[in-house]
Amino acid sequence: MKITVISDSLTNDEPENWLSLLPDMAPGITVAANAHGGWTTHSFFKEKFRDAAFTRVEPDTDVFILLVGSNNIFEDFGGSDEAVRLAVAGVERIAGRALALAPRAGVLLAAPPNVALANVQFQMTTPPRRILPETPFFLAELGAEYQRLAGRRGWMFVNLFPLLEDVDFADAAHPNPAGNRKIAAAVLKTLIEGGCIGGDGSLAEVRE
Repeated sequence: MKITVISDSLTNDEPENWLSLLPDMAPGITVAANAHGGWTTHSFFKEKFRDAAFTRVEPDTDVFILLVGSNNIFEDFGGSDEAVRLAVAGVERIAGRALALAPRAGVLLAAPPNVALANVQFQMTTPPRRILPETPFFLAELGAEYQRLAGRRGWMFVNLFPLLEDVDFADAAHPNPAGNRKIAAAVLKTLIEGGCIGGDGSLAEVRE
């Protein structure tokens, strides 16, 4: 199974990142990340699509996993209804571009996890990113809108928002190894429920 992940800094090539854990938990999966950075969905579309974001997408990609949108909230001074709207519109455009290159692929849309307000120790100003007490509300709204979008488009959906506790974060927004393992397990569970893993013997038994 070939999985291409379109994401931001929640997805990277560190050994204990959730993406890196997938092949260990379900041997037979091949994964690739097409993005890594502090992208909003609209900046990703404009900047990455101009360059090489999708040059490595193969036509036989089986599943796209989209995990992006938190930075729409963080860069709009902690969140707003407009930030949620832009994130949803951006994800739909990104998926359309990806599916044009691999039209038979399935899509798994992931609602980003919550934040750990207890770990907020800094506020980035270039670009302005803020995590405020109201930020979890807008992240939850984003997840609800993503679920509606996934329902309209017939995509798989996993809601990572309620998954992590404060102890599962390395900082205010990024999971630690324990948090990453929870994310990987939730993604694999959704792939199983979507019929992508198991039942046909194409992948070994998932190991959590």
